[in-house]
Amino acid sequence: MDDENIRRYDRANRVLTFCRDRAADIAPGSKITTLIAALTPLVEQLAAARIGQLRAPVSKSALIEALSIDFIIERLDAAFMNKYRNDPTTIAAW
Repeated sequence: MDDENIRRYDRANRVLTFCRDRAADIAPGSKITTLIAALTPLVEQLAAARIGQLRAPVSKSALIEALSIDFIIERLDAAFMNKYRNDPTTIAAW
């Protein structure tokens, strides 16, 4: 996999981790549970395909972009939790 595909794979894993950590806040049968159910087998297939592939050195720009994406996700996570912390029904409806 090239750098872009590796970043996509890592991003999908971060989304699944985020949803797994907040599973109690997600309503069963909501749209996000459907999307998570569709994303999980794809990530598992990619993980199986990655086994045995050699990874070339990563460029500096790819590392900086991945780091900036991590910072954006952390800020969104904090903003999301601050906005809906006092109203759990909003998260359940999402």
